Amino acid sequence: MYILYLDESGNPSGWNKGQRNLVLGGVAVFEGEIRKITSSVDALQNKYFPGIPIPLEFHSSEIFSGKNAFRALPYDDRKSILKDLASVLTSNSITTFATGIHISQVHSPDQALQDVFGDVCTRFNTMLLRHHHADKPQKGLLIIDKSQYSEKLFQDMISFRKSGTKHAAYLGNIVDIPYFTDSHRTRIMQLADFVAWTFFRCLEHGDGSFLTSILSCFDRGDSQANLSDGLKHMTVEPCSCPARH
Repeated sequence: MYILYLDESGNPSGWNKGQRNLVLGGVAVFEGEIRKITSSVDALQNKYFPGIPIPLEFHSSEIFSGKNAFRALPYDDRKSILKDLASVLTSNSITTFATGIHISQVHSPDQALQDVFGDVCTRFNTMLLRHHHADKPQKGLLIIDKSQYSEKLFQDMISFRKSGTKHAAYLGNIVDIPYFTDSHRTRIMQLADFVAWTFFRCLEHGDGSFLTSILSCFDRGDSQANLSDGLKHMTVEPCSCPARH
């Protein structure tokens, strides 16, 4: 089974505060790999915070901005942590997904969140279908970072299972309801946060340096294709980001 851990970057209700994009992104991890990947992130805490046994949450925006546990670290060290998180993804060949929506496609906060969620679910289900067609059948499960939008996403998934999404009528390879957890409880969710943050930073601030470092991880049905299937930006405005539009 593959488990897709998802987190949002940006505020679904932040459009009146100058925000231009919202991103939902994450990592699809085979169940047997979770322990190994968790150990890889734990090793980063031992590297940068030796002598602190209590788990510290690797929250990418806090790392970049130097907040909370990261406020005493110089920028070069914080940048190194972000690079190391990218290396955890690439060295473990973790498959990533992210969908962003631009304000030009937003009619309401609920619609924006539903659209990015539906798109990511469709892309994850498509990956699972490829495994099925390759005689390596796998099912998928969703685990989402707990937030004030958890109930909305839960209800959206119930609707998707009955009627499909805007992008696909069938999500049968994703089993059960989505489950929700706090990101500080699982290292894999902290990697999902990193994926969502890199794409949001690219779209919102024009800084694609961190996203570029993990582009090879985004799901790709055709290895020769120029664009990843797992990276999508919904916009009617001209955009030069490396996602599908």
